[in-house]
Formats: sequence, C-alpha cells, structure tokens
Amino acid sequence: ELNKHGYNAFELNYRVGEYIPGEYKCNEDLIKAAHFVIDHSTEFDVCPEDFSIGGESAGARITSNVCYGEAGVKRPEQLLHPAAAIIAYVYFEGNPDFHPDDPAAFLIIGGRDNLVSQSAITDRYKEMKNAGVKVTCKVFPTAPHGFRIGVGTEAEGWMEDAIAFWEENMKNKNNIQKRLD
Repeated sequence: ELNKHGYNAFELNYRVGEYIPGEYKCNEDLIKAAHFVIDHSTEFDVCPEDFSIGGESAGARITSNVCYGEAGVKRPEQLLHPAAAIIAYVYFEGNPDFHPDDPAAFLIIGGRDNLVSQSAITDRYKEMKNAGVKVTCKVFPTAPHGFRIGVGTEAEGWMEDAIAFWEENMKNKNNIQKRLD
C-alpha cells in the first residue's frame, strides 16, 4: 500500500522464539534494519529523518518497543525516532515514561478483536496524549484482529489516514512533494 502512494517500503522478517530473559532479538532486528536503511538512504531513495515504522499485532509491539523504550530497549540510546509510528492492534509490554519529543503515534484497533482489548489501545492513547506525544487513535467497532488494510470492513481507508498522519509529522514537507512528482 505504501508503494501505491509513492513511498518506498521495507518489510522485516525478524527472529522469534529466541527469548532470553531481558533480551528480545526481534527488537534488535528492527533497530539494525532501520539503521541499515537510514545508512543507505541515498541508495534506497528514502529520507532518513522522515521515515515511519509500523506494524500489525506482533510487528506493532516491536514498533512500540523500539520507539518508546519497552521490552529491554534502552532509552534514549537505542530508540528509533521515526516521523511516525503506525501501531495496529497490539497489546503493549511495560509502561514507558513517554516524553513530548517521542515519535508521533497512529494507533488503531478493532472493537471485535479477540486477542487485544480495545482498552489496551485507548489507555495507551490517553497515556501518550497526557505526556504530550502527538498521537491519534482510531477504533473500528466491528473490525476483528488482523483486519490488515481493512478491505471490505469499516476500517477500509485507515492506511490513507495513517499516511496523512505520517506526512503531517514529517520535518521536511518537501518529501511529500517529491513523492507526488
């Protein structure tokens, strides 16, 4: 979907099932992958200060971990600072100390999610908002867990909203025009 909107997108296959107390290989994988893309931003035609990171379910949890300092990610030295974090239907681990300069967050959840309670997302939204983080939250009352881009559901179109949110939080608005050229 991001490619259809003119953005380069990268997908990460991260390690799972290698949990050692206090160590999450998946977080390490996302941090290393993001730095690889940033270090090769010219080659990949991406803007290193205006990227976004997003995920659904487990991928969203990893996104939250590396952007806000959860699950063993050390604040601030290991945190990633995208223009926006796109976090879809996830339960969170930990209770980070949010800061106003944390990445903007776009949160979504389905009201019929059988794995994640709606309150997990809405409570996190309130915590972030109260801490001064730029955040938005969309709840789709009849959507289940795993609605992806929402085709055929009330969530259809959420990706366009997420892209608009990301663009609002870009530091260099010329990146939006470049995408449109």
